[in-house]
Amino acid sequence: MKKLIGLILMFTVMLTMGCQAALFKDIEGHWAEKSIDALVMAGVINGVDDATFAPESPVTREQFLKMLLIASADNINEKINFENPPKLNTVLEKSPFPDVSIDRWSYYYIKEAYGTLIFSGEYPYGFGPVKDITREEAAVWTSRALGLTGGEPNFTDNDLIKNKNLVGAASGNGLITGFADGSFKPSQGLTRAQAAAILQRVQVLNAKMAVDSMTEGTSTGDFSKDLNGDGTVDTVKVFLKSDGEGYALKVNDCAFIGGLCQTESNNYYLVDVNTKDTYKEIAVVENDNNSAALAIYRYTGSDLYLLGYIQNVGPIDLKTGSSPIADEWGAVSINGDGTVSANIGVQFVHTMLVRKQFTLNAKNRLVDNAKIYYTMGEYSKFIVKNTLESTRSDEGHPAITLNSGYAGKIVSTDLKNWLYIETGNGDSGWIYVENDKLIKGENLSYYLDGLWYAG
Repeated sequence: MKKLIGLILMFTVMLTMGCQAALFKDIEGHWAEKSIDALVMAGVINGVDDATFAPESPVTREQFLKMLLIASADNINEKINFENPPKLNTVLEKSPFPDVSIDRWSYYYIKEAYGTLIFSGEYPYGFGPVKDITREEAAVWTSRALGLTGGEPNFTDNDLIKNKNLVGAASGNGLITGFADGSFKPSQGLTRAQAAAILQRVQVLNAKMAVDSMTEGTSTGDFSKDLNGDGTVDTVKVFLKSDGEGYALKVNDCAFIGGLCQTESNNYYLVDVNTKDTYKEIAVVENDNNSAALAIYRYTGSDLYLLGYIQNVGPIDLKTGSSPIADEWGAVSINGDGTVSANIGVQFVHTMLVRKQFTLNAKNRLVDNAKIYYTMGEYSKFIVKNTLESTRSDEGHPAITLNSGYAGKIVSTDLKNWLYIETGNGDSGWIYVENDKLIKGENLSYYLDGLWYAG
């Protein structure tokens, strides 16, 4: 197996290939189809249901704010955090606006944007989260999100624009355009399709700005491959932050901001998640330690996006092919059938490996299938260092003695307190463990060398 390292989130743009069907029935042939598909695969925007996007429906302030924070995130970790916000201690929270309750779904996003993207002085009577966002608000917020500045815009209705500098910055950088008659219409609302087009440009510019601030690095492995099946060889480059604490991946002209990756070599792998499609993916190990993550990227031919992100895997050992995943913590298997298996941790005296499986869904993202599998790991072997006589037993768990000097292994567990053990001299039976203690106050490793408590 190749030694990997760790991983986590995502930001840039992604469009589907021209031959691929639209992700929603009501956007087939729509002018914003590619932008919508790209944002859906990037986790920025969702449909109103699994089959419908409703491109001409309006967008509210709170909806746009959430999508903007995801699209403009500084790294994968921040992006994932915005996709799945943490639970807040409501006792300690204080809302910045009187009309935004702490239990409102958008509260986390409004709180995070307050003081940087939105200000109370601009909304003195409340934020109005369910009000439709205006074109001027969208331009101002996107400029602030990316740290843009600009001059006077060049629209026929400039006199109607309040924040000319930031509207000028957004229009000057191509994030939002005017109308055919030369006007901007600052107070007009946005449709979901229009919002998708703006946010897709935000992702592109955000990634470009990140790459421009980094230094091109090197990576081991041969990435001179056709990554999307169009018959041309794609150019893959890695860019690193000056402090060595982050990276960006670039394929041809498409870039994506990664997470924490401290070294430029041995962290990047060419993989094939589904051998039946035309794509080859790039896997990056981030944060090489006991909480490492694996980020898997796909290049569609027009965009690069995060296909999947597997967190808290441990020191990653990556394997590709059809052979079974290894029974060790940190093992990750790219199975080639549209699934990825990962041993994300260990449980109960390090005997049981916690294994999850991730599957490609209809929106072309690797998602957790919400099932946890357990298997006996290599950590279940030990040497009896000191003779052990069990002091707790019941009808189903008779008392046993394990004699010192013999090798043994844990055969099974109830995942709570009982371990079934066998040793080389024929001793076998159940022992009881609670909070790392067996008998006489001694811990597990005092008796069984090689085992240690994992909770």
